[in-house]
Amino acid sequence: MVTMFSVFTTSDSSSTIHSLQLKQRIISESCERYDSRLSKSEEVSFSNNWISKRVHRVEQYLHRRRVGR
Repeated sequence: MVTMFSVFTTSDSSSTIHSLQLKQRIISESCERYDSRLSKSEEVSFSNNWISKRVHRVEQYLHRRRVGR
C-alpha cells in the first residue's frame, strides 16, 4: 500500500510531510495489528459463541413475551 501526499506549503513542508508519513505508518501498523488479531481463530470463535448466546437469550425473551400475552 503506497500512499502519496502532495503538500503545497512553503516553509513548513518538510514537517508536514513528516507528520503525514507518521500518521500513515500508525494507520498501517494498527491495521496489521487488527489483521493479526483476526487471524487467531480462538478469539473469533469465542466472540461468535458470545454473539450467538446473546441472540439466543434475546429470542427466548421475545418468545416469553409473546407467550405471556
